[in-house]
Amino acid sequence: MCVWIFDISWRYFSDFSGIIFSSAVIVLVSSTIAIVLSIWLGAKLISSKRFSFALHSEQKIENGFISVNMNNIKLIGKKGVAYSDLRPAGKVIIDDNIYDAIALNGKYIIKNSEVEVKEYHSGQIYVV
Repeated sequence: MCVWIFDISWRYFSDFSGIIFSSAVIVLVSSTIAIVLSIWLGAKLISSKRFSFALHSEQKIENGFISVNMNNIKLIGKKGVAYSDLRPAGKVIIDDNIYDAIALNGKYIIKNSEVEVKEYHSGQIYVV
């Protein structure tokens, strides 16, 4: 009896196999086309100058654009006083101005200790 049911199911499946296969191909091709078109249209939309989704101009140093304040580079070699404990970051007073600073090598510097600016990187002062 079990063989008879199995035999009947395969007989009817062969009648519909062409329809099932063509439906699966239509779904796969449609999905692939939709994914490719959405990626392509998304890239076109983002790079379009009509929509301000992206920055289309460069901010060059020659035009006066700069990302960090480079005036503090002049502080290298100057001496000051620790305004707060530096463990390793804190505040220092140099020429009557308060600056954020980091102690080199992660050292602990006690408040009111004398410090000297040794390095300046990416807008940050490093003292010893």
